Amino acid sequence: MSIKKYQTTHKYMDNAFKMIVKIDEQKLNEILPELFSFWGVSEEDDKDNLYKLLQTLSCSVFSMGIQGKSLESVLHDFGVGEEGWPQMDGSWGIEITSIEAFMSDTDDFHVEAV
Repeated sequence: MSIKKYQTTHKYMDNAFKMIVKIDEQKLNEILPELFSFWGVSEEDDKDNLYKLLQTLSCSVFSMGIQGKSLESVLHDFGVGEEGWPQMDGSWGIEITSIEAFMSDTDDFHVEAV
């Protein structure tokens, strides 16, 4: 059994988002074709495809967070199975282990007269 951890972060907003996901490749490989098909990711055996899938997951989780859902609510929703995703409790080979920093501070926004 090969379990790996992956960290995803927001490309432009360093402190806006960080998620840690554990992947059990043996279990996840059983459902990858279905996930790739649902999310429009190529099914070729390529490491980049898993990265693309994790980017898609990150975008979904990030979107839920900016809609005002609490971290606990996001973890709960993905824990019971969000549309297009299996349960994120590890039973299908993928588990969200942590999510950090959905909130912005007023100092994160720049205002200028135009």
